[in-house]
Formats: sequence, C-alpha cells, structure tokens
Amino acid sequence: MSVPLLDLPAEMSRGTSSGDDDVFCLVLTNGKLITRSGELVDIEEDILRQPLYATDFTRYHFRPKTDERIIFPYLITDNGYTIIDEAVLRSRWPKAYKYLSANRKTLESRKQFHHWYGYSAPRNLYVHDHADLLVPLLADRGLCAPMPDKPELYCIMASAGFSVSLSGQLSPLYVLGLVNSRLLFWNLRLISNKFRGGWITCTKQYFGKLPIRIINFSNTKDMAHHDRVVELVERMLTLKKRLTEARVPNDTTVLLHQIDVTEQQIDRAVYELYELSAEEIKMVEEQSRVSQKPEKIIEEVSATVK
Repeated sequence: MSVPLLDLPAEMSRGTSSGDDDVFCLVLTNGKLITRSGELVDIEEDILRQPLYATDFTRYHFRPKTDERIIFPYLITDNGYTIIDEAVLRSRWPKAYKYLSANRKTLESRKQFHHWYGYSAPRNLYVHDHADLLVPLLADRGLCAPMPDKPELYCIMASAGFSVSLSGQLSPLYVLGLVNSRLLFWNLRLISNKFRGGWITCTKQYFGKLPIRIINFSNTKDMAHHDRVVELVERMLTLKKRLTEARVPNDTTVLLHQIDVTEQQIDRAVYELYELSAEEIKMVEEQSRVSQKPEKIIEEVSATVK
C-alpha cells in the first residue's frame, strides 16, 4: 500500500548555485553587511535572503545560522519564478544594482549564466518557496528536517541538498517520520550510491523512489496510524528544540533519553504501518552504520550530483 515519494504527488529539487558566492553572499555583522573579502556594502534589505547550507539542518531539526545573506534577484510567482528585469533592478534596488555592477566582470567570467546578475543555476526557486521538507545531499541515516513556516525567507544552496514540496492529504510530518525512519533509510541504502563511512547520496533519482505508505482517510485504523506518526514527530521536533536550549547537563541527559525513546517509537510505528514481520524487523535493525564527518565526501560528489 505504498507509492514512490514523487508520486504522492510531490516535487523535489536541488538547491541553487549562484556561480560566485563570494559576490552574491554577504556576511551580516552587527547589523552591517560585509563582503567575504571584508568590504563594507549597503544593500536594500528586501532583496536579500538567508542562504541555507548542509550545516543549517539535521535530523528533525532546522537550525539556520543568521550571519549571512544572499542577494536574490528573482521574483516568485504562482506559476514559477522570473529574474527581476534589469531596468527594474536599477530603479527599485539601486544599491544592489550598483554593487552587482561593480562586480559585473567577475560575474560575466562565470562558466554558466543566463543574465549577468542572475544565478548560474537557480533550479526551481518556486519549489523551494513552497517546500515542506529539507533533504541533505548525503546522509548516514535519516537526516531530513521540516522547512520553517516561511520558506520564502530562505535560499536553499546546492550544498544543502534538496527541498521537497508535498500536496495532498498526507501531513508533511507523517512523510518526515517515514523518510527519517530506520526502515526507509535501510531501503534507500539498497538503491543509492554508497560512499566511505556508510554515507549515501539522497538524490532525486533514489530518494524520490522511497515507498511512502498511503493512508485511506476513510478508514479509522489507517487514520490512527497516520496521526500516531504525526504525534510522535511533533514530539521529536519539540525535544530537539529543547535540547538546543538546554543549559544544564542533567537536562541534556534527560532529553537525549527522551529523544532515543521517541526514535524507537517512530520506528515501531513505521514497522507496523508496513506490516513487517519480526524476522524482517530484526534484519533491518541489524544493519550496521559507521559515522564520520561528511564534509570531504560532499566535496567529492557535490559537483556531479544533479
């Protein structure tokens, strides 16, 4: 009773590549914008977004840094996105236009671009602005996170991975619980590219095939399964948030125990949804996982993953 993730229906898209982050990305320090080379600049606030990288989210937790901004020369519409007309950019955002113009030669030296002041690979900005979930480029377990209430404030970068936008009756938190479960990551590991240390790629061609258990909302038992997973994921999100705010070691210990218990409850709920036998559950849980820092592996595969 499952369908591939992308048949829910759902949209999944890789993050954006500006082609030159040293120009487009600015550091916010004490309320002032500074280039990565240390030059103080003045740019209109309403053309800036917060870039999201792989370090800005993790398993069940959205934790963006707040010290960087990216110039976002695009308009998002109901049907997609379009780059801001150059004449409009010059008149409506003169400070941003002046800054980009000062870097025009650098931007025109990029290998790929359609407009000299646009990104080299915008990649479905409309999808990102309606996203429900964040999916990493690489994972050694389910590392997906919920997108915040206002995704239009952010710009998902290529190194971050992918966004998923869902439609239909299934709660995004239900889907989040499934794709982060031990069972579905076990399934993903079977079909995805494998790298050292147990890391695999979560690209669209593999992640989009994950079997999502559909729910018959006219069936009381099915609805109860759906709502149980949502309830547990909501609890997990709360515990993760409290963990980041914990200041006392004893509080951290208690929260980590509660998170571990909730993880096990989500896995059991998923096993029940997919009607696994005791033998099948044992097989899934006996799969070993070796953790290591993924940064170097990301460098190796980021340029080739679409």
